[in-house]
Amino acid sequence: MKLFNFVAGGLTTVVMSANLFAQQSAPPQQSAPPQQRQPLPGSGQVIPRENSQERSTERQGTEKHSVNDTLAACLAIDNDEEVQIAQFAREKATNKDVKEFASMLADEHKSCLETLKQISPSSAQSVMTKGNKTSTNASSDEISKRNRNASEGNAPGSNAGRKEMSGSSLDIVQIHRELADQCLSDSKEKLNEARGEDFDKCFIGMQLAKHAAMHSKLTVFQKHATGELKSAIADSLQKTKKHMKVAENLMDQLDKGDSKGSTAKTE
Repeated sequence: MKLFNFVAGGLTTVVMSANLFAQQSAPPQQSAPPQQRQPLPGSGQVIPRENSQERSTERQGTEKHSVNDTLAACLAIDNDEEVQIAQFAREKATNKDVKEFASMLADEHKSCLETLKQISPSSAQSVMTKGNKTSTNASSDEISKRNRNASEGNAPGSNAGRKEMSGSSLDIVQIHRELADQCLSDSKEKLNEARGEDFDKCFIGMQLAKHAAMHSKLTVFQKHATGELKSAIADSLQKTKKHMKVAENLMDQLDKGDSKGSTAKTE
């Protein structure tokens, strides 16, 4: 009996010792569920979720950047068109005040264009793309030919990258460039039909309509722009209002037959 009790007691001690050893040798497995443990680098337990969030943030940043570039490119095209029609009118207007207004428009829209190029360098390519820029003396036929080539995918320096941005074959910036080219051509054609005071009135009327449309465009673009571009658009809105006010005053002056500013006789 004593031997049995001794053996039983020894076995109990061995079992208890084994259990204690097992508990001491593997504390990590029992201290916390695997998913709650601090992951080792590259373990793939929590890090993939973080990487996914980082990639999502980067993608959102890239999309915002692309939106800004697209908006800046469209505005650069608009400002370039305005510079060219203003330079055209400055040479042909007969009223001194109209000439000065056209000169101011050319200078201030050129300044806006340079600001856009600094904010978004890619916008410069939308205005000057391997000779695809509309020259001041370009004829309607030349512009129409360029537009046909662009629509057929043969325009020099066309940027196919923007087509992939929207997942379609439509290049918004290219369409905007063609539209600006056509507007410039149509405006010149209409202005060339007028002479003297009629030219001045026609140009001022165009500027009233053009700047009203630009004000609407800038208001919408500002809602989608970010950073420096958003601030630049706010500044452009103020300039657009100023230009409209000057144009309204000039139109009133011309309607009243005030020829004090005339530099040439009406033909």
